[in-house]
Amino acid sequence: MILIACSLSSLAALKKNSAKPGLFMVSLEKCAPIAMYCMAALSSSSTWALILDMQGSTISAETAATVQAKKTATITDFISSVTGNQTGIMKAIIVFAILCGAAYAAEDSKTTLCFDDVVRGCKTTNKMSQSPISCSSKYGGIDYAQEYLQKYVNHHFIRSFEYLLMSTHYANYEKNRPGFEKLFRGLSDDTWKDAIELIQYITKRGGEMNFNLLSEEVQSEELNGNNFELYELNAVAKALDIQKRLAVESFAGHWEVSRKNMKFYDPEISYHLEEEFMPKHRDMIRKLAGYTTDLRSMLDGPDSSLALFLFDEYLQKQ
Repeated sequence: MILIACSLSSLAALKKNSAKPGLFMVSLEKCAPIAMYCMAALSSSSTWALILDMQGSTISAETAATVQAKKTATITDFISSVTGNQTGIMKAIIVFAILCGAAYAAEDSKTTLCFDDVVRGCKTTNKMSQSPISCSSKYGGIDYAQEYLQKYVNHHFIRSFEYLLMSTHYANYEKNRPGFEKLFRGLSDDTWKDAIELIQYITKRGGEMNFNLLSEEVQSEELNGNNFELYELNAVAKALDIQKRLAVESFAGHWEVSRKNMKFYDPEISYHLEEEFMPKHRDMIRKLAGYTTDLRSMLDGPDSSLALFLFDEYLQKQ
């Protein structure tokens, strides 16, 4: 148990020195030898440098010699030397802790700090280096979630144009349904505004927009073509389906960034989706579902033409 605790202690204290890739600075208190063995096993053959900071003191010559000896040992020999006569379960736990440490170290070494880049760029001259620096607003899982957000934006634009086509169908002199025209034009404007807001959010998080990304489902719809010159009840039902698709897409994105993996776990993105999109979808789905139910009931009456006129008058006042 002491071995496990020490291994976890060394893992928690792992820090990155980005100026020299593969050089790990570890602050340990009482588990220096075991943590040192772990770091030796996790490092590649070309990056054996190891610094142990034990509350300001230095390691002993014997401990340093042990690290040097470990350079020529294989990972299998190392595990055997660390586990010794431990039971099978204990060996499995120790190996698991070591592998977790390796994964953490590999992931942590990929991170680049703005300060380190600036220091490196200004180190040899009084002018700033022309090499790129990592001083963007990116953090968390935005790189992983960016493609989803880009598709979501483009889907909003497509749905906005679909609503607009439905709106213009009822604005002509033949249909003359200003209430339905107002309903679908409002849906088009709201969907467009949501897309613009999401683009601003992507750039705020350090990402960029790609207007060419679409899901396979939407691409298939575009290839097959859609008819938006629909009767009133059919048009409202189609609008309801569109809103539900947008809502389900927001759920999918929320699930992606809420998974417990540091590569793409980003609660800030999930919070933004919850606050800015999901309540709007909920309210609009409820409204359109109510319109569909009411309109269907009214059309079952003795005078469907009068029912459509009265319902259109109602929509104009909304």
